[in-house]
Amino acid sequence: FYFLSSWLETTFGFYFTGSILTYTEVIYLAVIFISGILIGLIPAIKSARSALKDGLAIKL
Repeated sequence: FYFLSSWLETTFGFYFTGSILTYTEVIYLAVIFISGILIGLIPAIKSARSALKDGLAIKL
């Protein structure tokens, strides 16, 4: 947003100060992102195991 800040201020009246994300917000986003990946892996692993138990083979 830094390169658009002057245009946004003159056109729409939006004024941005400081950094876009703080260190704490980056940590929160990283925790949410990693937990989402881990939670998404649980059903993926379960379905892959059940597909292999049913006789389906992995084709490479």
